[in-house]
Amino acid sequence: MGVLTERNLAIADAVKDVATELGRTPAQVGLAWTLQNPDVTAPIIGDRTPAQL
Repeated sequence: MGVLTERNLAIADAVKDVATELGRTPAQVGLAWTLQNPDVTAPIIGDRTPAQL
């Protein structure tokens, strides 16, 4: 799990701003970024808890 730091909060705010600008959700922006990253072979998306399943 990520660490709550000032830098990470700033990144989250930037992703939220981009998502709002594009009319998308922050999750969609994050996934799009991941898919464009050449170092990522295959993003794995899934639930973290039984409630999300």
